[in-house]
Amino acid sequence: MRSRRKGIHYILLFAEDKILSAVTIRYKQKISYVSSSLEIAQIQGAFQSFSAIWDTGASSSIITEKVVDKLNLLPIGETTIQGVTGSKKVNRYAVEFLLPNECSIKLMVNGCSEILGCDVLIGMDIISKGDFAITTNPKGSTFSFQIPHGKEIDFKKKRTP
Repeated sequence: MRSRRKGIHYILLFAEDKILSAVTIRYKQKISYVSSSLEIAQIQGAFQSFSAIWDTGASSSIITEKVVDKLNLLPIGETTIQGVTGSKKVNRYAVEFLLPNECSIKLMVNGCSEILGCDVLIGMDIISKGDFAITTNPKGSTFSFQIPHGKEIDFKKKRTP
């Protein structure tokens, strides 16, 4: 099944009796970060759309106070996070993410006051559930993400002498 929405390509395939969900976003320029929209809800709640940055340097996903306020989230605990500016105690929230590839993931996320340029930071707690790739050529950059993991991507192995 193929669908097209807001310049993003979604593909749902059957692979080894598992549903494979994938998204590809093509940019007309070289990119220094990957951004997308995604939807978030309270567990069993209504989804709302937010802007996100995919960050392979972040071990866990983070939502801003804007997300907390719009979804009327209540904290379910606290934790201490370590960032580039030091450590900080933050609230934890139970949410459901609907990723751009239409894959739903329920998880605990950390809250923070703000994230420069977006509402949500998608960290390795989500990215590591699938395959994440960015390729660049003179015409621009392409971001692809799929769940579950597919075959190993080995650029060196694919080279031909």
